[in-house]
Amino acid sequence: MRCVCKECDFQVWKGYGEIGFGCKCGYSWLPEKYYAALDGKGTFNFTAFLTHLNTTKGTGSKHACPQCSNTLVDKNLNELTLTHCENCKGVLFNRKQSQTFFEYYKLPNYDNRALHMLSDLPFIALLFS
Repeated sequence: MRCVCKECDFQVWKGYGEIGFGCKCGYSWLPEKYYAALDGKGTFNFTAFLTHLNTTKGTGSKHACPQCSNTLVDKNLNELTLTHCENCKGVLFNRKQSQTFFEYYKLPNYDNRALHMLSDLPFIALLFS
C-alpha cells in the first residue's frame, strides 16, 4: 500500500500506541478493523467513534486514501482533526495526530524499541496483522 507521501510504501508496524501501517515519513494508516480492536481500551468506544466519523461533515483533504484511492476528508473531533476515508473507513495520522489520538482516548502506548525491532522481521509482523 503506497503512503500518501508518495515516496514509499506503508509497512506493517507497531507505532505510537497502535498496530497499523506506518511510513518512515511519519504517516500512519489505521484501517477500521484496527481501530475497532481498540474498543473498550482506555476511553475509546468504537461505536461512538464510528458514528462521529460517519455523521460529521468535513472538508476535502489533499490526500487520496492509500487503501481505496477515495479522497480523504478532514473531520474535527474536539481538539483533533482526523483525516478519514468515508469509503473504507480508515484513518490517516501524522505523528502528532497519532499521539494526540491515543492520549485523548487514554489508550496504552505499546511503542517500545524491542517490540518495534521484532515486528520489523517479516514473520513476526505477520502475527500483528
